[in-house]
Amino acid sequence: MRAAKADPLDFSFTVDQHDEAIRLVEYTLSELLKATGACVLDVQRVQEFRLQLVQHRNALLPIHKLPQELLLVIWGQVTYDAASEFHDGTWTLAQVSKAWADVIVTSPGMWCDISSEFSQSRIEKALQKSSERLLYLSLITTDNNLSEKFDMLLPHAPRWKELQLDTWLPEIILTMRVMDFPALEVLEMWPHWDNPSLAEPPNLLTFPKLHTLILHAVPLDWAEPLLPVGIRSLSIIDFEHGPTFSQILALLSSVPFLEELELEEIVFGFQTLPAPESQKPITMPRLRNVRLVQMARAALNTLLVSIQLPQCTRLVASPLDLTTLPRYQRHLHARLTSIAPYTPEIHLNIEETDVGIATLSSHKPSHRHLTPPLNGPPGFFFGFRTQDPSRDIQNAINFIAYTQTPVSMSIDAVSAAINAAVEQIDWDQLPSLQRLDIRSDFSLQPIFAGLSQPRGPRHALRWPCPRLSTLKLI
Repeated sequence: MRAAKADPLDFSFTVDQHDEAIRLVEYTLSELLKATGACVLDVQRVQEFRLQLVQHRNALLPIHKLPQELLLVIWGQVTYDAASEFHDGTWTLAQVSKAWADVIVTSPGMWCDISSEFSQSRIEKALQKSSERLLYLSLITTDNNLSEKFDMLLPHAPRWKELQLDTWLPEIILTMRVMDFPALEVLEMWPHWDNPSLAEPPNLLTFPKLHTLILHAVPLDWAEPLLPVGIRSLSIIDFEHGPTFSQILALLSSVPFLEELELEEIVFGFQTLPAPESQKPITMPRLRNVRLVQMARAALNTLLVSIQLPQCTRLVASPLDLTTLPRYQRHLHARLTSIAPYTPEIHLNIEETDVGIATLSSHKPSHRHLTPPLNGPPGFFFGFRTQDPSRDIQNAINFIAYTQTPVSMSIDAVSAAINAAVEQIDWDQLPSLQRLDIRSDFSLQPIFAGLSQPRGPRHALRWPCPRLSTLKLI
């Protein structure tokens, strides 16, 4: 008597048995697709059967033992990130298993993330199933139907909580300027790449709850920027014709609750920069995270000494001007006072055209794509571009000279100029140096001589870098 064949959809199957069955079905499907004159209905049946197998297999995975409430928290982050990258995370998660699909269909929070890449029917379904929950919108596309999708979403404006918007349709901005968005907290805007002149921000005062504003080449009225007083995070990025130096200081003075500031790739409008001694600094009492990158070095130096940061715990600035560092050194040291408790070690990196002083060791100095992001652990990063290696490297050494904080140093001396500058380092200024990594195509004898030459009178000789314990030659 022939034994009864086991049901491949029986939950008594193990995960491995399901995987074997799925491989068999996938092989059958591939052979069916190769066959001449294959029946479309047969192909669809095999595909559906494979999907059922996958869903049954997935239902056995350990993640299904997690409480539903925890799964919804995890899924919410997945759908949020997916919509920002033009993907439908809700649909993807619903394909994992029938159990997941049942939870997702009945959970309004799983339908709150909407991308302009979704079809109009998908957006309509999201608006229905999200009930009265707040919405997270990513409207960044060149889709010709964007205007129609925007019109679908506009009646739900009181529910908008976050908005990413490409400003390539001016009628959208004009509509937003005459409406209120009482729940909007986060706004990020880009100009359309093909016509950046269309960029114009909406009336930001219609967003009373706005706390995060990110503008990519979308200008404010620099002469009179009207920002909600509750702004806590401000990013202004990629401006070829930016505000003057005085206007940026006035802008910062208008947001007293600011906690995060990012200024990147800004060309300041023409204005003679004030001398640091004559500039009365403004105090930003709540500012914790600061990222100032890819600006004119003189402007960046002046900006840093023009704002007082009593609560700052993370500061990224690059490229600073090493040629004038001695002039600004006292001011920069003062900006690091609040970061000092989070500075277990200082890293000094010297490369071909860059010098970096940091406590954020996972990032190389100055390179625009490798400067640390706005958010992260406490610490600081100063990047510099070298013009005269001998002078600039010594200025960097002077900046951290005689610190008691442990120092690690990495030197990439691939050019004769950098190597000659390193040979001239006064190692006696680095008593807390613990690790030194050197990559050089030249003789290291002068460097070793400097490290091994005792200093002081005969009766009280002292050795440079007495705490140096690791020397690595690459």
